[in-house]
Amino acid sequence: MRLLLVYQDPRLASSRIRIQRMAPYLEALGARCEVVPYPNSWRVKRELLYRAAHADAVVLQRKLPSYLDAVWWRFVRRPVVFDFDDAIMFRDDAAGSHVSRTRRARFERTRRICAAFICGNEYLAAFVAGSGKPVLVAASPVPADVPRRPQTLQSGPARIGWIGSKGNLHSLVGLGGALRRLAREHDFILTVIADAAPQIDGCRIEHVPWKLETQEAELARLDIGVMPLIDSPWTRGKCAYKLLQYMAAEVAVVASPVGMNATVVANGETGLLAASEDEWVTAIGRLLADGRLRARLAAAGRRTVESGYTYQAVSRRWMEFVAAVAHASPV
Repeated sequence: MRLLLVYQDPRLASSRIRIQRMAPYLEALGARCEVVPYPNSWRVKRELLYRAAHADAVVLQRKLPSYLDAVWWRFVRRPVVFDFDDAIMFRDDAAGSHVSRTRRARFERTRRICAAFICGNEYLAAFVAGSGKPVLVAASPVPADVPRRPQTLQSGPARIGWIGSKGNLHSLVGLGGALRRLAREHDFILTVIADAAPQIDGCRIEHVPWKLETQEAELARLDIGVMPLIDSPWTRGKCAYKLLQYMAAEVAVVASPVGMNATVVANGETGLLAASEDEWVTAIGRLLADGRLRARLAAAGRRTVESGYTYQAVSRRWMEFVAAVAHASPV
């Protein structure tokens, strides 16, 4: 099967994770993949029409076409599968999540021009469920062959870690009250793997600049990984990718029960969930005080990743779904 994979922007994590890193796994399953960025000129769009004509299906990742682009996409005479892993029909800024009429209009146009959808979680899938078109729910996968934290009791301060970008640091800063309370009773270092570091008074912070080449080794140094989220229309679309990264590295996790977090984490079995500041203090405090509990939850989290969140597992589901869409297309 020949696939044309069109990603939004190489600087976006979703483009890298769901398209660029996915392509080799699809090829290992027998697909012939051509991976290209979203065309930014009419000359490139004409070239893409030619490439699409020689594919069995086109995967369009995350980009919501403008009105003129939507007209142009109708000339792509192959089934277009739209892939997205964020609540892109909303806008998220300093004022919080809110409806964007422009984004909703673009999203509705995208629903009309595409033949099928791949959604990062069930919440996102609900926005296309009424289209009557095929829908696959598939999380953003993580590599299986990553460094893993040694599950032996170690001396010295524990490392509580967070990975992300400076645009999402506000989520970690919102955990500041709980972290300050914990710091009064426990010896730990807050390791922030990102392109910037927050200011949280009362906490020892280790800033590790994020690099693609080193992120997995840095995650394996953590004792606890956290994913705090406020509950909003935007965050419900999050696909728990931080959690999956921690769990792949066999690191115990604590997360807000928002969106897909509550699906990935079985509370008390594969990690801990915390909704309020008191619950965060209790959950992290338990893990800081009990290394054996950390090891048990970390091992269960790793098994969860292996059961269906690796590239090998997710790429097989993609391949079967897109092949079925291509086969059913009258084109």
